[in-house]
Amino acid sequence: MKRMAWVLALGWAGFAWAADPLLTLDTRDGRILTYPRVAFNTTDPRYLAVWEYHYATAGDWDIDGCVVEANGRPMGQPFGIAWKGSIEQEEPDVVYNPVTDEFLVVYALSPGNWNISGCRVAGDGTPGEFIPIADRPVPEVHPAVACDPVTGEYLVLYEGKHQLDSFEWRDVWAQRLSADGVRIGDPYTLSDPSEDSRQCAIAGAGGQFLAVWQEQTGGKGRILGRIIQCGYPSKTTLVIASAKDSSNPQVAYNPARAEYLVVYQDRTNSTARWILEGTRVSTLGEVKATYSITKATSTNEHCQAPDVAYDRATGLYLVIWAQGPTFVHPSLASHRIWAQCVAGDGKPLGDARAVSGPGKSQPLNPGIPAPAVAVGFCSKALIVWEDQSVGLNPGGPSTTIYSILGAPGTGCGSCGEPNDVFLSD
Repeated sequence: MKRMAWVLALGWAGFAWAADPLLTLDTRDGRILTYPRVAFNTTDPRYLAVWEYHYATAGDWDIDGCVVEANGRPMGQPFGIAWKGSIEQEEPDVVYNPVTDEFLVVYALSPGNWNISGCRVAGDGTPGEFIPIADRPVPEVHPAVACDPVTGEYLVLYEGKHQLDSFEWRDVWAQRLSADGVRIGDPYTLSDPSEDSRQCAIAGAGGQFLAVWQEQTGGKGRILGRIIQCGYPSKTTLVIASAKDSSNPQVAYNPARAEYLVVYQDRTNSTARWILEGTRVSTLGEVKATYSITKATSTNEHCQAPDVAYDRATGLYLVIWAQGPTFVHPSLASHRIWAQCVAGDGKPLGDARAVSGPGKSQPLNPGIPAPAVAVGFCSKALIVWEDQSVGLNPGGPSTTIYSILGAPGTGCGSCGEPNDVFLSD
């Protein structure tokens, strides 16, 4: 087993490749590193990347992190964020709070029943106190978090799991937190409790959030959403995508247009290739235009597991995804991470670019590497993902997280300095 989290900082103008010496972020013998997420500190420019760290012993998973400089280089060694006890701690998400100058890392944990917990991490990456977020008497998993940049309030989404005999379904819940991580009021449900709803994601604007998720209906998925205004959910459920089979939504907020861009994977039927589409949603809850961000290639490749970030400096979005062929067994498939620049109106700009070499993987559902992206200063973005080059034998070779300094790009917007590309394998 060799599984790696890749890191890439790039400029919007294009991508370049280089072969500079590798910088090691983390090395573990016989371990799995998976499910990376990333956020950017806008006060003191640096990123915080987080991921699951699986011990060789089943049922003992931690959440680890690493601070990365704005130029893409690691600051110090990886460290434990949630690591106490021989329990499962998984599916992290992370957001930066400019009001308190700290990150909030949320995750699911299982000391018995699955609940949602969090850890406040200082802006310099120093782990702080743990906070309870959701502890209802049903399994609670897959949290997603956003921060209101004006008030500093958080909204955490998560999925409640229900089961009757062999049939499992989920619903989507929300919990408000104050800027210091204290729960505000009781959790409330956003989805229809009679339907199977999952894959939730969220983005925040001043005084408002947009929550999105997938609802399974009639054998296919559709993307739904709800506006949460000043802590209270709208009565209207927005239908963002329903004409095809859609899944894995992600969302980013564009303050210049007072709009959100919801990005998701889409296909016409169960045997068709996955492509990516993006739909704009206004802060008034108006579902606007939808554009194709990718198209399935002639090599029978799928575009899956998207993420999206907005750059205030340019008014552009960066959409990333994993792209690879149809496969029988996930460990036999080879994927690349791709990126596409998207205008503020949702239309793709130029051609998509591959930002990684081919790699194999068998991470969590949907069985492909799930990349994540955060935009920093100077219109650079940090992309994190995982790669597994051989099997999943827990006693196999070490797992290593690398960083590699790439070639200069073509300029850096208003920063007046080279626009470097940073790549890790």
